[in-house]
Amino acid sequence: EAAGRDPLDRNDRWICRFHPSSLGEVLSAECAALQLPDPLEALHHIYRESAGAPALEAVARADVALWLPEDVLRKVDAATMGCGLEVRSPLLDQEVVTEALSLPAGSRMPGSKGKEILRICARTLLPGKVRRAAKKGFGLPVDRWLRSGSLRELARDTLVAAGARSKDLLRPGLAERLLTAHESGRTNHDEAIWTLMVLEIFLRDVVEGRA
Repeated sequence: EAAGRDPLDRNDRWICRFHPSSLGEVLSAECAALQLPDPLEALHHIYRESAGAPALEAVARADVALWLPEDVLRKVDAATMGCGLEVRSPLLDQEVVTEALSLPAGSRMPGSKGKEILRICARTLLPGKVRRAAKKGFGLPVDRWLRSGSLRELARDTLVAAGARSKDLLRPGLAERLLTAHESGRTNHDEAIWTLMVLEIFLRDVVEGRA
């Protein structure tokens, strides 16, 4: 859906579970009529500061300022400290990051090949099998769990139960439509469903005074 858009707009839509332009289809009529703050303002502020630079440059600076400290590193720190581990990220050393951001955007990702500079640096350090290996993240099979695994029943109990707190905020039937489409295998709505589950649990905690 976003492939033909401006690169920065495309990035916005790829990182959003629900893009602000589609909130009218997500929120109830009462909520959609409210003057809500722009959830992407912090991201757009960095885009504006990077005006004139290639889109890849703006996105990279946004990732360094927002995505790393607010998402990835926060999760890694919580998960490892919970196991009594102290993690170090040598590629995020200040001098390494400063040097990397000073390089022309095109040299960091020539064509569609990522991490090319690291691969070159590792030629004498790592075997070819390792250098050519695909990226491996820490993603969980939430999509599969929501279809037939342990999360399917929990998602329905959370989002379509009679007492769901989020029902008044969302379009009637939204959660049911997302769950049904996802369970059928026609599409993957795992991130949208997960986001709604987090919202629902947060609202319950607010009502019960735990948040």
